[in-house]
Amino acid sequence: MINPEVPLSSGMRPLLFLVFCAAPLAAQTDFRNLDDGRPVASEDAWPIEHRGLELLAPIGVSRQGGVTSTLVTPELGWGIWRNAMIGIKLPLLLDSEGGFAGTRGYAFYNFNAESPALPGFSLRADMSLPGGAVAGEQVTVALKAIATRSWGKLRTHLNVLHGFGSGTALPSAEVAPRWGVSLAGDLVSIRSSTLFLLELRTAQATADDDFEWTAAAGVRTQVTPTLVLDAGMATSIGVAEGNALSFTLGLSHAFGWRALWPRSVR
Repeated sequence: MINPEVPLSSGMRPLLFLVFCAAPLAAQTDFRNLDDGRPVASEDAWPIEHRGLELLAPIGVSRQGGVTSTLVTPELGWGIWRNAMIGIKLPLLLDSEGGFAGTRGYAFYNFNAESPALPGFSLRADMSLPGGAVAGEQVTVALKAIATRSWGKLRTHLNVLHGFGSGTALPSAEVAPRWGVSLAGDLVSIRSSTLFLLELRTAQATADDDFEWTAAAGVRTQVTPTLVLDAGMATSIGVAEGNALSFTLGLSHAFGWRALWPRSVR
């Protein structure tokens, strides 16, 4: 990982361990690891650490055409192998006609670390399963290629996604587009453990739709060695029926696999 470490005084470590009941696992730099949609759509090419766990609790609010939607998507990611992670997401749409939007599972693998000649490169596969009030009626799959390049304190990220499926009877939330491309840049402030992001993306919802453009901005900041707060906003560009506006706010907690069992059970 190329992320810089944020020093933590030895006197604070026992207190933070008791408060969060978890063993820190390279969490001092977790604020630099971009998650899907946290706080922009683009993610970086790095999975969470081997044997690490990350619990995410984001909430998103969007408004278009006078209609407001609220989405809560708890997520758990696990660094199952070196350079690989798997995870599960449970989106819940909090509308008058909303409900559980099905189960999302994903796998993520980093093929190469960044080098002078090549960027970091990863592939991600997502699967959406029906089962819920607004979960749709079919299984959908999406594949995403991710590249990350560093330029000192600045990093750039290119994400290219392709969704598979018929485009009918889809879930009401967290739907992968037929095609999606995003380009994002982030700038780190080491002193404050904060990351600032800008993004431009385009997506085609189904094969019969036009591509729509969205601009987004966000920030990620480290509150404690294991807790990261993120916030972002996005707006559509050039939509005839009125621009869509969305906001997201979330917390993520990184901890080690060994924190799930008492020390006596080993």
